[in-house]
Amino acid sequence: MSEMQYWQQSGLEQMYHETIGDDACMTNDVITHLVEELRELNAAERVLKTQIDDVKKRIANYMGDKVVLKDAYGNDLVTYRFDKPQERFDAKSFREKYPNIYQMFVTLGKPVRRMLVK
Repeated sequence: MSEMQYWQQSGLEQMYHETIGDDACMTNDVITHLVEELRELNAAERVLKTQIDDVKKRIANYMGDKVVLKDAYGNDLVTYRFDKPQERFDAKSFREKYPNIYQMFVTLGKPVRRMLVK
């Protein structure tokens, strides 16, 4: 069993890392492999999204202004309709027009942690 397989199977890869300063840690072979895998998956996701958008556009162009696409047996394959208009609160305009009231109701949410692959 390779070292990478050992760490993957143990599920302990996150427990052992060398700290560098206050906010960084050094990678190991397993994590480096996972980062490369994530890069590849992100690239594949972008390609698939482009392909999906292209196929949707082609189907929409075929349908024109029709709402339902049916197969030869009359079964619905695709529906393509407008959603109901959504009401949106214009917080920016409200803040500009009523800054004191706006401040009374502003709350901060929990911070969200994002992972960016460099």
